[in-house]
Amino acid sequence: MLSLSLRARLKLISLYVLSFGFVMAGFNHFKNPEFYLKMMPTYLPSHGALNLVAGAFEMLLGMMLIRPEVRSLAAWGLILFLVAVLPAHVHMLSVGGSVYGVPDFLLWLRIPLQFVLMAWIFIHTKNPEVDRRKVETETFISVSPKRVWDELTAFENYSAWNPFLIEVKGAGRVGNTMTIRIRREAEVETAYKSIVTERSEVAVLSWRVSLLFRGLLDVTHYFEVHSHESEGTRFVHGERLEGLLVGLLASVFGAARPSFESMNRALKARCEGS
Repeated sequence: MLSLSLRARLKLISLYVLSFGFVMAGFNHFKNPEFYLKMMPTYLPSHGALNLVAGAFEMLLGMMLIRPEVRSLAAWGLILFLVAVLPAHVHMLSVGGSVYGVPDFLLWLRIPLQFVLMAWIFIHTKNPEVDRRKVETETFISVSPKRVWDELTAFENYSAWNPFLIEVKGAGRVGNTMTIRIRREAEVETAYKSIVTERSEVAVLSWRVSLLFRGLLDVTHYFEVHSHESEGTRFVHGERLEGLLVGLLASVFGAARPSFESMNRALKARCEGS
């Protein structure tokens, strides 16, 4: 078994080889366009423009691979690009290797090699240091966990005290849909529908909302209620972001902390004042 550090080094070398390879391949579209123009099926329009777009696309995504915050997005983009150009490889086979000055067996070999290349790129679609981000806050409340939990799950009362989650509609059971309206520090209101993903009485409540589909951008909002050694409650309030677009939206995501802390203060005041 390879050590973790050795695997990390090999993965980094793999990443730079891929990046360099795609940047150079993209550059070659501009340097040697005739080769690529001959590859294009006749049913495609504007071969010259398509060649330039493909070259620019390869160079851009190759460079993006180096940046951790957009690496997953770049890797998936390159996989889709390779799928999109498969018809060109099939077209080369139908024309024959003599047109390109290469043996036919090399043209046959190119097709399975595309899938090997896709598998290689797929290794870099997972980027643990960026694929998941978390903002977490906590506060001490000098009442019992049951008292805090009762207030958190009384959604109908949120409009009376909660400056952040101003409206929550739904039963709050796992698998159920909840409609949530939030207000950020800048007084901007947003409404969305979410799915309850976890509920453990007097312990954890969480819900998730996804942008378009799972894996693109998944936001999980959660409350945790813990007994504190001083007979009070440690309340944890946070949000996890996962998916391909995490790196692009990291700065927006981090801006949620003041809103969470504002709600924490309001919850503490409501529980301790009653």
